[in-house]
Amino acid sequence: MLALALAGCSGDECLTDLSADCAPLYEPTFQNVFDQTLKPSCGLPGISCHSADGRKAGLVMAEIEEAHRLLLDGRVEASNAACSLMMRRLESDDPNFQMPPGRRLSDAERCAIQKWIENGAMR
Repeated sequence: MLALALAGCSGDECLTDLSADCAPLYEPTFQNVFDQTLKPSCGLPGISCHSADGRKAGLVMAEIEEAHRLLLDGRVEASNAACSLMMRRLESDDPNFQMPPGRRLSDAERCAIQKWIENGAMR
């Protein structure tokens, strides 16, 4: 809990069980996160909640620059995966909160996103 306090999180808003030793599916750069997870899972027209047509919560994953800007606008806390809304949604077991809905990303895929955030969420 001390680590959460030092990171600027409250225990209610942060994950306490993210493993720093996880193995990412791919090199954790935003280009890879976007190309291998976000665009195919979240940004394809006709399939996705976050396509240009879907725009759920105002979030569009169809174009890399816009996706990065929108994620850093309150959904990702750079260098702080445990307190990032994105990770809380990816790690959730609550079907009304979990992203993507209906299926959880693999551990290795979630790890790649976690590591990208922990490394500063750089573009």
